[in-house]
Amino acid sequence: MTKKQPLGDLRMIPIDRIEVLNPRDRNKAVFDQIVENIKSVGLKKPITVTPRPADDGGEKYLLVGFG
Repeated sequence: MTKKQPLGDLRMIPIDRIEVLNPRDRNKAVFDQIVENIKSVGLKKPITVTPRPADDGGEKYLLVGFG
């Protein structure tokens, strides 16, 4: 596990390590379009995540909020 990051610290996290708890039902086409847009353009504001242990011994991150 990595050392704890200071509150408000910005860093890059691999998207495959970020999970969403209880995602709301969404229109699949709209959701796919949003995902593709983020992949190609990126996010305009940082997201907030909280680290959690992963099954592989590393860390995963739970999405807490947007900008």
